[in-house]
Amino acid sequence: MLVLILVGMGIYAFILFVKLANRGITALDIYIEEKRNNKL
Repeated sequence: MLVLILVGMGIYAFILFVKLANRGITALDIYIEEKRNNKL
């Protein structure tokens, strides 16, 4: 029973991490685009 709970928590944490990583990559892309536009 404890194993199922740990697996569930692990999957949940992984999903949250992926969402956060995607948000970070998007923010980084926007930041890079702004820097490029400022140079031009």
